Amino acid sequence: MNKIFSILDKYVNYFIAFFIFFYSVGIFGILTPKLSEFFISTTSFALIISIIALIFFHREKWNPKTLAIFATIAVLGFFVEVIGVNTGLIFGEYIYGNTLGIKVFNTPVMIAFNWILMIYTSAAIAQRLNFHVILTILSGAFLMVIYDLLLEPVAPNLDMWTWTEASAPFQNYVAWGIIAIVFHSLLQLNHIKIQNKLAPAVYLTQFGFFLIINILS
Repeated sequence: MNKIFSILDKYVNYFIAFFIFFYSVGIFGILTPKLSEFFISTTSFALIISIIALIFFHREKWNPKTLAIFATIAVLGFFVEVIGVNTGLIFGEYIYGNTLGIKVFNTPVMIAFNWILMIYTSAAIAQRLNFHVILTILSGAFLMVIYDLLLEPVAPNLDMWTWTEASAPFQNYVAWGIIAIVFHSLLQLNHIKIQNKLAPAVYLTQFGFFLIINILS
């Protein structure tokens, strides 16, 4: 395994360059009227590509405990969304569009993987800061909240979800932050280490993607 990791480490900059290029093309496509519908339809594909790449660069062992924690995050994240979209009690009133694919209980199955992606990449950055465990948890949650601040204005245009109100309510960000703290606590209190040289780049390229679309659209 060490040999594989050393080989991957040599090429990590190429993968980072690929994701910068990949999301740059996505920005161009989404902001080009004749191409936007096609590029919006590839959102789930972009999410899957990101997760697969992160799996290859994960440096710690995928032991049963780690898999169980991430499975728990996926399941809890999905059912939080199920309750949220069907009741409006957690995030506010919203409905999912078609971009994220197949739905169960009015909720895209892909949203479970999105929770894993966001927790994983934000934890990878937060753990690098070498803070006390509480600050690591709060730092990871903070990274997710500022990401969501950029995502929410763009999401309706990408047919990901639409709010009943003109924009995402404050309730959404409070709920997002609390849930992020719970999920990051699951990682930190169970000593799940995220060592992945690609993870910060995936977070930052997605962050930049939504930032630029917000500015230019």
